[in-house]
Amino acid sequence: MANARLSQNLRGVIEWLYKDGAKWRRSLDSNDWRADAADTISAFYKIFQNENDFRHFMPDGNCQEVEFEKRLVVIKPPVDDKSVFPTLHCSWGGLDTDTPRIRLCLGLFVRVGKGMRFFGQRFEAPHGPGDHNYYHAQPITGFNKNDEILQRFAPRWLPDSYPAVPILCEDPFELTALMLVSLYGQSILNQLRLLSSRNVIDGGAAKSVNNLIKRIS
Repeated sequence: MANARLSQNLRGVIEWLYKDGAKWRRSLDSNDWRADAADTISAFYKIFQNENDFRHFMPDGNCQEVEFEKRLVVIKPPVDDKSVFPTLHCSWGGLDTDTPRIRLCLGLFVRVGKGMRFFGQRFEAPHGPGDHNYYHAQPITGFNKNDEILQRFAPRWLPDSYPAVPILCEDPFELTALMLVSLYGQSILNQLRLLSSRNVIDGGAAKSVNNLIKRIS
């Protein structure tokens, strides 16, 4: 998948997730703890508030290098699981090289008693020569190693270097699709495939999704 096409397909999926998540957030009752969670998280991470905000940061046609830094996308939980508030933190670059860089952090804020806790997984491309030179997923206690704020919400005993679970995929787009499978189940692939008819992803990405459906169904 060529660099420009790959970056546009990644951007298309992230925008789709953002829109779906924003619609879900607007539907939350004011008494829902997840409405308060958004306010709490917004104190230390910028949550995209509207489409103009998102498109200003990720302009259409110019997303070959992306680094969310202190930004987050809120995404819809699976089957409206009322115990979890899912978020996504992204970075990618070097998509035209032999070692493309992509880091997708799926962060889950979970209701525990009257408080909130955090854990998640980061999905990454091969690092190059070394022990993690393969597509993989690892546990996280924050969106980066020095994320002291989120680490206050995470289990202190949780390792963030292992296990580094191998993921069988061909490129960063397939990694993104399989990250979504880990949260929503394999039925999400059918929704991804339909995005090509709305010009959110191109035919090449839709073909990749079809291959994944055959592989894991």
